[in-house]
Amino acid sequence: MKKFPEGENYTDFISMSRPLIHESDPPNRWKSGDISPAHCIRCNSCYKTMFNGEVYCVVRKRLENKKLQEEKIFLKKFILRLIREFQFLAIQLKIVLILFLNNQNFH
Repeated sequence: MKKFPEGENYTDFISMSRPLIHESDPPNRWKSGDISPAHCIRCNSCYKTMFNGEVYCVVRKRLENKKLQEEKIFLKKFILRLIREFQFLAIQLKIVLILFLNNQNFH
């Protein structure tokens, strides 16, 4: 192993594969002044994915899937609420039309 002079700031090995699998932008963040650590939790689950051909962060994919499911549930509830509101408005419009038509028959 090569010896480095004392007092100098040297690094002989930097492991960046896991953080770069989790997120691709830490070097750019760090270069721009954001020195917060990478978001990788170092669980090594990404290494298991290599045997299937695609390498990805299992934790991030789970979070993305959970977020997608939450968005789908929110949209479903929102659409159902809109349908109920439109049904209520349709009933009100029907009542108004009936009252209007009944009023027209008397004149």
